Amino acid sequence: LQTISFCQLCMAVGLTVDYVIHMVHAIAEMKLDPNNNGYDRRIKFAMIETGGSVIKGAITTFVGASVLAFAGSVAFRSFFYMLAGIIIVAVLFGIIFAPAVMGLMPFIYSGL
Repeated sequence: LQTISFCQLCMAVGLTVDYVIHMVHAIAEMKLDPNNNGYDRRIKFAMIETGGSVIKGAITTFVGASVLAFAGSVAFRSFFYMLAGIIIVAVLFGIIFAPAVMGLMPFIYSGL
């Protein structure tokens, strides 16, 4: 791998894991009463409590990298385009895909 490709791959994995872990932790750690252990309440709680923080983190990462979009070098601009795509995919994966997969596999969080 080239150095820039390797750096982008590491950033993609790191951002995706970061966003997913925040959401999964919020879902799994919500304490419910024994009579109502519904997944819908867990998702609502996670989206309200953690979803906003994940979105804010993605926005600040995007704003911090947006300086690269105005660089004179094509390498820096292409790095920005790749990073913007990585941020979008990572947020969608953390906010939409990971909670949906957890909803299909309740054994992951039912014992917690």
